Amino acid sequence: MTINAVRACLLSRAIGLLVLPVLLSAPMAVAQESLRVGVYHNPPKLVADDDQRLSGIMGELLIAMAEEEQWELIPFTCEFQECLRALELGELDLLPDVAWTSERAELFAYHQEPVMYSWSQLYQGEGEPIEALFDLEDKRVAVVSGSVQERYLRNVIQRFDIDVQWVGVASFAEGFLAVQQGQADVAASNHLFGVWRADEYGLHETSVIFQPMRLFYLGAPNIDPQILARIDAHLVRWKENPESIYFEIMSAWNGQRQAPRATHFHWGWWALALFALLAAVALGVWAIRRRGLSQKPSPEFLEMQSRTHYLAYYDALTGLPNRRFLIDSLRAAIDRDARVVSFSAVLVIDLDNFSRINDTQGHDSGDCLLVSVAEQLRQRLADQGTVARLSSDEFAVLISELGAEQHSAMQAAERAAGQVLEAVSQLRNGQAVPVGASIGIALFNGHDPTTDSVLQQADIALQQAKRLGGNRFAFFNGEMQASVLERANLEADLHHALARAELSLHYQVQVDHQGATVGVEALLRWQHPRRGWVAPDIFVPLAEETGLIVPIGHWVLASACQLLGQWAQSPTHAGLSVSVNVSAVQFQQTDFVRDLEGLLAQHQAPPGRLVLEVTESLLMREPVRIRNVMLRLRSQGVRFALDDFGTGFSSLSYLKRLPLDELKIDQSFIRDLLNDKADAAIVDTTILLAVSLGLTVVAEGVETQAQFDWLKGHGCYRYQGYLFGRPVPLDALFAPPEVTR
Repeated sequence: MTINAVRACLLSRAIGLLVLPVLLSAPMAVAQESLRVGVYHNPPKLVADDDQRLSGIMGELLIAMAEEEQWELIPFTCEFQECLRALELGELDLLPDVAWTSERAELFAYHQEPVMYSWSQLYQGEGEPIEALFDLEDKRVAVVSGSVQERYLRNVIQRFDIDVQWVGVASFAEGFLAVQQGQADVAASNHLFGVWRADEYGLHETSVIFQPMRLFYLGAPNIDPQILARIDAHLVRWKENPESIYFEIMSAWNGQRQAPRATHFHWGWWALALFALLAAVALGVWAIRRRGLSQKPSPEFLEMQSRTHYLAYYDALTGLPNRRFLIDSLRAAIDRDARVVSFSAVLVIDLDNFSRINDTQGHDSGDCLLVSVAEQLRQRLADQGTVARLSSDEFAVLISELGAEQHSAMQAAERAAGQVLEAVSQLRNGQAVPVGASIGIALFNGHDPTTDSVLQQADIALQQAKRLGGNRFAFFNGEMQASVLERANLEADLHHALARAELSLHYQVQVDHQGATVGVEALLRWQHPRRGWVAPDIFVPLAEETGLIVPIGHWVLASACQLLGQWAQSPTHAGLSVSVNVSAVQFQQTDFVRDLEGLLAQHQAPPGRLVLEVTESLLMREPVRIRNVMLRLRSQGVRFALDDFGTGFSSLSYLKRLPLDELKIDQSFIRDLLNDKADAAIVDTTILLAVSLGLTVVAEGVETQAQFDWLKGHGCYRYQGYLFGRPVPLDALFAPPEVTR
């Protein structure tokens, strides 16, 4: 698509919204002190008693919050799916006991602190211990029909070819009863129900743990964010005190289980569950081997040996060889090529934007896509070489014995890459979203390469293909290696730049239509001791990729707050604002709000003079959570500006839902607005749109008097650009050259 076509598309979208000014400025619904709470029967976490009152762990915790907050809870009994539908329609305000998923996060509002953690587990009575999934061979497994436990277990049992007899039941209690009465050998259950009722049925937990999850009070899309913030505040405070009502309720419902000594629940619980699952598998294999050492190997044991080999060398989801298999095959190819003087090739394939499919469609849809890709690669390339799955959405193809002539070997590898691109492009996931792939190709001929170096070269070429826009292939060459080394050296230097005081802030003034300075934007600069000035568009993305943007961003915010605190004491500067760009990585930090509030208080900076500039791409990431963070800071007085407006792809409908104060028109539209009618129309429409939303418009990149006059005549009254001043250090900020207007 051409630039003009893109601009025309943006213009069409913007104009379409302008015909709905009433809708755009409509106030959002705000939850009242009375909260309508959905209740579905899922003991011990959530229970509706005979009088339709809330009970269970999460019910009683919510009642305790309501007593302190003076909320009136109005419970409504419904089936789980009915509750979700009512919540989506705004007929309910809260629904307790809901696991976090990316799909729900797009529709509903989550608070941040999980109420509790949960997982599923297998329970058994007397008999031979169930220590691993393989021990379910020829066992009767009771599982709730249609449950997440059934779906998970059926999938994994099928992948490992374990013969299981399924016993369908209607509830966890019925499953436990089936084991107690000898109608089943094991039962699948949520572990909280197991803790609560297993002893009553004479059952005990096995080592098989699966599906860890975080549980929340799910909020309606239009719920007042302050309600969710208060829920978080109670949970954090209670969890810090082992004597709190939180642990009293947990202990009461958990029976013999005592309150944890730890003061916080962390992601370590997830790691613990995963470790237990892996340990159970390892223990099962160990037990089988131990039995085999004490007697002559049985046919069953030799079945198990084959299965262990399969698990070691093949991918459970797709059935393709895994990384270990590929590395062994690659090592053999290198040795063979050294003897026969022949080229081979490795193609590393990565699906473009696969994470988007997982986030928007769900992991089941993503898994189906991976299986389809694996099947396509197997059909088209298995007769040419080894097709393997390396990780997540990354595959590889090893093609050996391509001959001694490099050019013909490259042509053969190129044809294989073309087959991959064609095969993947024909696949579409469940909602007809196009699928593409990026491919990195490395040739080798046995002259002192190693498996690590070959795979590294292919990966470097893959990154090059992605940088070129994706859905293409690239061959490794020496220039790429040099580029990678250069990037690695720059990253190493960036790790020390803050400590060595190489980073600094320059400030660019923002002026109003009368030319008076109304604020400044803080811009990050890096003076490298050997390279000189490093461009921000080079080192800022690097800082985001490596996570260094978190300490660097904290330093920038601290500097801005310190400056605002100093200016607050000066009559001539007290009215100025400071704008700071905030990275998506910073917004993802759980302590971002707390840290910023601390900086404002430490430096006695007026929050209303701090403007955080965010991008459209940031707003598209976890929009509900981002909005809640913005609202928390907005309640303190902090202002927000949408930076580079018109260059992203977010829905303009977000503008009416977010607490924005400013809209910054990207300089790419300002540059040619006097010569390009499409740019002029986009800028004019954006100004009108912002006015209808009550937002201040800031034009970036204003460099000429003619641009200034046009913008002023079309209703834009705040500007930033070289016409008014270049970014300069703080000590030179208020001594710019005179500008005639």
